Amino acid sequence: MPMEDFQVYNLFTRFMHIFIPTFYNDTDFLSLQWSLGLFGLLLKYHDPEVAVYLRRCKITCDLYAFNWFITLFASKLPLDLAHTLLDFIIQEGDWMMVFYISTAFIMHHRQEILMADELILPQT
Repeated sequence: MPMEDFQVYNLFTRFMHIFIPTFYNDTDFLSLQWSLGLFGLLLKYHDPEVAVYLRRCKITCDLYAFNWFITLFASKLPLDLAHTLLDFIIQEGDWMMVFYISTAFIMHHRQEILMADELILPQT
């Protein structure tokens, strides 16, 4: 039996409150700015070389991680991979998972990032 529109909306709203708890609660996106700052600190801790390189190239977390955070990566991944990742996030039940995945993603691509020319770094 298909779900009614209000049921889908209620499930989506609940999902947002659990996994993106306060990103849309204010017009200045202060929670999102705080989250990007936290991610920057995690990156500095786990991979200071990449963090310093990005900062030296004037590439801030908001330039590349903003969409990751507000869409939980769904805007940047193929649909099947986005579905798998969202399923994993839901199973874990940890709203901070976006920080861990973002940090792991950067660390996984660290060589590409460090070897990229500063002019093409934003696309990298």
